[in-house]
Amino acid sequence: MIKSMLVLLIFALNICSLISVLIFAVDVIKWHDKEKRVKITPSKQSVPPEKIVTESEVTEVGDDDGKYNTSAFLGSGLQS
Repeated sequence: MIKSMLVLLIFALNICSLISVLIFAVDVIKWHDKEKRVKITPSKQSVPPEKIVTESEVTEVGDDDGKYNTSAFLGSGLQS
């Protein structure tokens, strides 16, 4: 009797898990658009060099010319 109840419980859990996976798949298909290939065409205009923005941790002005403007460590408390 206990074995049959346990088998029935495991069977019910398997069926419920299968149903929930199917419901999840239906929701994903319903709410997400299919991906489409996009062809990217490069611009025919060239960008002048002064318009190109570059980021750097090296300063270019003042007494610290060519030096990093951040410390090698994360905090100033580590410096001695």
